[in-house]
Amino acid sequence: MRPSDRFSVVYRSGSSGRAGGIRVIIAPGDEGLPQVGVVAGKAVGNAVRRNRAKRRIREALMDTTLFPDTAYIVISSRSVPDVEFSRLKRWLATATAEAMERRMDAVR
Repeated sequence: MRPSDRFSVVYRSGSSGRAGGIRVIIAPGDEGLPQVGVVAGKAVGNAVRRNRAKRRIREALMDTTLFPDTAYIVISSRSVPDVEFSRLKRWLATATAEAMERRMDAVR
């Protein structure tokens, strides 16, 4: 997701959900395909571990339902690089559903 000011708007105004070592923030996005930003901060570990976490999240996103016209930020914890991949996919699906539910509650 670019530019960084768009990232900041989603981070501040979005609805979030958490499951296991994943946090997902959802906000209305630009028209068209879903926009996704993946974050793995220094708390995750060194550069190798952070990059592994981001790669695994991007791969897990391929099996997750993402809605058009929506912006997503996926934040990793230090457990993501080592967790079983099927569990990571469940965390991602659960956190995304929770964030979407909170977003819908806020709209009502």
